[in-house]
Amino acid sequence: MKGKSTIIFSFAILMLIVSIIGCAVIMPTIRAEYPQETSISDITAAAALALQNHEFSIATVNDNIGVVTTNWKDVKPTSQKVFEAFSSRRSSWRMMITVAIDKQTKQINLKPIKQINSGYGSWDNAKLGEDEKNMLNEILKEILTAINAPTTPITWEPPQQEPKPPKPESTETFSEE
Repeated sequence: MKGKSTIIFSFAILMLIVSIIGCAVIMPTIRAEYPQETSISDITAAAALALQNHEFSIATVNDNIGVVTTNWKDVKPTSQKVFEAFSSRRSSWRMMITVAIDKQTKQINLKPIKQINSGYGSWDNAKLGEDEKNMLNEILKEILTAINAPTTPITWEPPQQEPKPPKPESTETFSEE
């Protein structure tokens, strides 16, 4: 009996590891360069205003190190709200954003964190939707416009993955002989 319980325990540990690795969502960093003569306090002020324009409340602003963070914001998709109106299942979605200014590389970095709680107590990272990606691009462009910086190029790390093209249909024909 001892061997069977060891196998079950080993299998349970393996499934736990697979679920942890499989549920890992890497949050991107969105970045753009800013002009060298721009002050950090001007960038943090522009960042706080842009975030507030998108209905984020500001948690901290630190001009000394160049960081602005938001509080968590409810970002439950409308489709989920409609689904929950007809279901007993409830979930919560939230997002926060950190803007960090890198003085050495002269870059403004936006780091979003989006999470979902499916009602089981823990919050798990969730992938960003297209609307959220567009919103992040808009926020960064608003910051750059406010400090009179070019609004391109904006880069994503890791880069946004393009959808894979469909596989071509097979051109082989088979004949019955």
